[in-house]
Amino acid sequence: MFLVESSSCALTDCNKSACNQLGYSQDELIKKPLLELVDPKNQEYFKKIFSKMPPKKTMEFEAHFIKKDTQKIPMEISARMVKFSGILYSVMVARDIEDRLAAQKALKSLKSIIEQYSRILDLPH
Repeated sequence: MFLVESSSCALTDCNKSACNQLGYSQDELIKKPLLELVDPKNQEYFKKIFSKMPPKKTMEFEAHFIKKDTQKIPMEISARMVKFSGILYSVMVARDIEDRLAAQKALKSLKSIIEQYSRILDLPH
C-alpha cells in the first residue's frame, strides 16, 4: 500500500508489504519520489492518473515497478483518490502479478499445443 500526494506524486507513506516487494526499508522508500519506482514506460500514465482522477473514484490498472535491485516486476494497482486535510492523495494497493502472468502465458501455450494436436488428429475443438 502506498499513500501518494497527488499533485507532486510524492510518496508520503507505505506499508511493510510494499517495502518487502520492492526491497527497500520504509525510510528508504518514503524518501523516493513515486515515479522513480515506476518503469519509465508507465510514468506518463501515472502522472495523468494523479492529475485527472476525481476524488472517491477508484481505478485499476497494471504497471511495472522497479525494485531496489533494478528488477522490474509487474503489478496490478488499485488506486483511489481521497482528501486528507484538504490535500488530495492517492491510496494505491499494488499486488505482484508475475506468477499470474506466467500462468496465463503457460495456459495460452498449452491451449495452442492442444489446438495443434486436435488439427493433426482431426478432432473437433
